[in-house]
Amino acid sequence: MSADSSKINSLLPVWFIEPTAADKRRQIALARKRPAEPFFNMDEVKRTLQDIRTDALNNFLKFEKKLKSSLKKRYNVNVTSAPTGLDVVDYINDTLGDINTLAINRSSTIREIQTALPEDMDLQFFDSYNAALESSLDMEISKLESGGRGIAGYWDLPYSEPVQIWNSFNLDPAIKGYYRTESPSIPGKYAALMGVNCLTSDGNMFMLQHLQNITNVLANAETAIFVVGLEKLVRHYEQGLFQTRCSALFGYETILLELFDRTEEGPEKTKAAKKRPAQPKLKAKKKGSKTGRADQSFIEFSLPAEVHVIILDNGRKGILDTKFKDILKCIGCGACGRLCPRTRWQGSESRLNARDLIMSAFTFGLEYAKDNGLFDCTLCRNCQFNCPVDIPLQDYLNDLRKACEREKLLPPVYDRLYENILNYNTPYGKK
Repeated sequence: MSADSSKINSLLPVWFIEPTAADKRRQIALARKRPAEPFFNMDEVKRTLQDIRTDALNNFLKFEKKLKSSLKKRYNVNVTSAPTGLDVVDYINDTLGDINTLAINRSSTIREIQTALPEDMDLQFFDSYNAALESSLDMEISKLESGGRGIAGYWDLPYSEPVQIWNSFNLDPAIKGYYRTESPSIPGKYAALMGVNCLTSDGNMFMLQHLQNITNVLANAETAIFVVGLEKLVRHYEQGLFQTRCSALFGYETILLELFDRTEEGPEKTKAAKKRPAQPKLKAKKKGSKTGRADQSFIEFSLPAEVHVIILDNGRKGILDTKFKDILKCIGCGACGRLCPRTRWQGSESRLNARDLIMSAFTFGLEYAKDNGLFDCTLCRNCQFNCPVDIPLQDYLNDLRKACEREKLLPPVYDRLYENILNYNTPYGKK
C-alpha cells in the first residue's frame, strides 16, 4: 500500500474494552467522597442489550452495505464479504504472500475459519491469549486460590458485584497507547487474524481484551485481518460500546474459569500443568516497580499499514429464515458455558459451548454438531438460564437432536437402547 493509504488506515477507529486500573482507583476515591451510586439495574442492562440485538438482527444486511461503503471511502480499508469459512481461507491465502504464521484471538469466528482449513494448508497459528495468559498465570493463581485449594468450579470464584465489573471494563479517553513488555516471540513475520466483538455501520470497531494480548500482537504484525460475523454489525458507536461492555460483564466468570481450566485443579495439578510444552509467549513485565512498568516504554498504538476486514456469513443469512434465528442475537460472552457441566468437566477447549454447537449445525452440518458434543448435553438448561439475551438454547439443542434422529444420525448407543427396550422392555438389555 502507499504511504497515504497507511496513514488513512492508522485512523481506523479500533476501540479496546479492557479492565483499567485507573477506573478502579477512581471508583475507590469517589466512593469515599460521595454516597454510593444508585442501584445497578441488571434488568435494565439486559433490556437495553435485547433492544440492540433485535435491531441488529432486523437490519444487519443494511448495516453490511453501509459498512462496506464507509470502510472503503473513509479509511481505504480492504473489505470483503465471505459467504463461507472456506472463502475466508482462500482470501487469507491470497493476502498473506510468504507469511505463514497467524496470531489469533479467542473468537467464535476464528474457530469457524480454523475448522474450514484444508488439512494440507501450511499455516501456523499463535494463540495470543494463551501466550499472555502464561505470562500472568502465577499472579492470577496467587490472587484467586485460597487455603491452598484450587478453583474447582464457579462456586469457588471470588464474588464481584456486577456494577464493579461493569465499571472496570470501559474505554479510558486518557489512554492513547499501551505499555509494551516484549514483542511476541513469534519467529519471522506474522499477520494478525482477529475476531471482532462488534463493528458499527460507520466503521467503529470494538474488541474486548483482558491481558493486552490483542494490542501487543497488532502493534507488531505485518498485516491485520479482522473478521466479523454478520450478526455482530450494529447501528452506531453507543450500541457498539454498550454491547462490548456487556460481553465483559456477562463473560467475566467464564474467563476466570478458562484460566483455571489451564491449571487443572489444585496446587499439585497446577505444577504439573506448567510442565506441559508451552507456545511462544509474551515475556513477563520487568520487576522494579509496583506496576511492573518502570523499565518499559509507552508506545503510541497504531494498526499495521495493511488492514483487511472480512464480513463473514457462513450460514448466518440462512438462519434468518428458520426458527433458530434468535441464535444470531448472541454477543459471544460465553455465559452459556459458565454453569455447563459438560463444558466444565470435559474442558472448555475440548467441546463447543451451546451457541457454537447450534451454529456449527448450520455452518458445518448436523453430523459435525453430533460429533462435537450435541448428545453430551445433560438438558439441565443452565445455558438458557444464564443467557443475557434469552436465547432458547436448550430448545434449539433439542430440535437439533430431533433433526439428527430424522436424518438417522443418532449415536450408536441410542440404537442399542431402542433395541433393548423393544426386545427386553428395559434400556439395560438382557439381565
